[in-house]
Amino acid sequence: MRYIGDGSLRDDPDQLRATLEVLESKAAEHPGFGLVVAHERESGAFVGWAALKPLDGREEFEVGYRLARASWGQGFATELAEVLVAHGFATMGLELIVGITHPGNGASQRVLEKAGLRRVQDDHCYGQPVWRYELARTDWERPDPGARR
Repeated sequence: MRYIGDGSLRDDPDQLRATLEVLESKAAEHPGFGLVVAHERESGAFVGWAALKPLDGREEFEVGYRLARASWGQGFATELAEVLVAHGFATMGLELIVGITHPGNGASQRVLEKAGLRRVQDDHCYGQPVWRYELARTDWERPDPGARR
């Protein structure tokens, strides 16, 4: 959350609720896409959420995730990203999945790379400069013994 907007979402329940309502409305517009809430298997503790959603008003879909601080560094973001990438290609029939990160967010960049996305260019989304990552269906389907899926 430190790289999303001004970071206030992590501390403001009303702003978080409004964000979740926007994601729910986008999911209603695009059946099969939307929000996944994640909980730890053993304890049931809230981990965070992830989404496969339209990218900043474009005709593309992005994979995104937001985790509770207690869940950082445990592989949850990578697992969520991989599941959403597989859903986007295998179930929803997408040809391309996009991921964006703040240029300074190395942890999120590693998550996208582990999920198979590769940095392609600098971009501007949600009113800020970002790094753009992409994965094409043809690359996802290609057998790669070193890739995690």
